[in-house]
Amino acid sequence: MDETKKIKIGCLSLVIFFVLIFNITAFVPREEYDWREPDKMFAVNCAEKEVKKKLKCPSSAKFLPYEEVEVGFDKDSNSYTIEGYVDAQNSFGAMIRNEYYVLIQRIEEGKYVLKYITID
Repeated sequence: MDETKKIKIGCLSLVIFFVLIFNITAFVPREEYDWREPDKMFAVNCAEKEVKKKLKCPSSAKFLPYEEVEVGFDKDSNSYTIEGYVDAQNSFGAMIRNEYYVLIQRIEEGKYVLKYITID
């Protein structure tokens, strides 16, 4: 066998090997929840929407930066817990910091049900 045939067979063998490895690892089930950024963004946006409904002056709301909001996910109930704070005007126009805790359940893509909300 000449040298170019050996190189071609070697390269083809490597490609087949990597394709097989990729296919095997792609279908290994994962037990833990694979947290994705769009899920966190969905949860935070829903929570902020619900918190604004409870404020005296929703247009003055300044929420905690997205990256700092604490978000939890319960796989069994498809529910999110969201904890953070918002600065907003009270009835007298003073900016007050309020901590909030929101529990929502995702019922389908882009839709949720508010289960619990508290603002202190």
